[in-house]
Amino acid sequence: MNKGNWQLLLLSIVLSVVAWFFVSGRARVDAQLDLPVQFAGVPENLIIRGGLPNKISVRVRGPQGLLKSLDAKMPPVSINLASLKAGANVVELRQDAIPLSRNFEIVDIQPQRLTILADRFAVRTVNVIPRWDALLEKDWELRTALVQPELTELRGPEQVLQGIESVETQTVAVNGTRPGLVEETVALDLPEELTADPSAVLVRLLFAERRATLQFSAPVSITNTSPLQATVKPQRVLLTVEAPVSMVRDKDWLKAIIAQVQVGRDAQPGSHSLAYRLNLPAEVRVLDTQPEAVELVLTGTPAEPLVNGNHTAPPPARP
Repeated sequence: MNKGNWQLLLLSIVLSVVAWFFVSGRARVDAQLDLPVQFAGVPENLIIRGGLPNKISVRVRGPQGLLKSLDAKMPPVSINLASLKAGANVVELRQDAIPLSRNFEIVDIQPQRLTILADRFAVRTVNVIPRWDALLEKDWELRTALVQPELTELRGPEQVLQGIESVETQTVAVNGTRPGLVEETVALDLPEELTADPSAVLVRLLFAERRATLQFSAPVSITNTSPLQATVKPQRVLLTVEAPVSMVRDKDWLKAIIAQVQVGRDAQPGSHSLAYRLNLPAEVRVLDTQPEAVELVLTGTPAEPLVNGNHTAPPPARP
């Protein structure tokens, strides 16, 4: 083969390769693209509850050479929701919303339409209820439960807020079987789609021993610093008290309880209605006393009055 034939053969091979690349690059093929979606224009008085996809699937047809890098260059698909209303809204995905050049043909869009659920934005002020968990002794109980602040402002879809009168806090875990005062700042346990301001509150829980009512009689004791003879009616009073249950079960302390009546040195003979004092333990609270006062009867000769701390003699009889 002469030199000219080799040159022609080499030229034909080069032209064939170039033609193959040109034809393959211009060949129209289909490709599936997952495009991100962004939404704009949502009315301020509405809140979207569902139906917004992060991506849509688009099948396009175009030159094979251009399709290879198309996915990385695609901007998000922008959907205008300015006409949105409360309720279910059907939004058609139009081909002109897909930002493609004329070199490509949109074959299919999935989904072809979106069903977007919207609701009116609402605000509601509700009570906050503390929630706690503890393993207490049988005689122990929660005495008071407070939250600060007591109210919170809920924000979210109107339909979700309807019927909500209160929200609970997250659970406060109480340690020990005989706790006293427990304080903890905890978040609110909110339903989905709602936010709150404030979203956390201070919870104060006061635990103490259970209390019970007890009725018993106590003797009346007279402390008499006068020279008179003193008697009292009745000699016992009926008391109704509230006390810790352990004290109600163990009544030994009742033996030391008395109703005290004080008679001063300058008391005068006669019948007197006097209130009495009770020597009750600090844990005991009086609910009722029967009677509220006792009748004190004093007899005899009263003490002589004091002048400068000394007894005075009676004036001499006149002749």
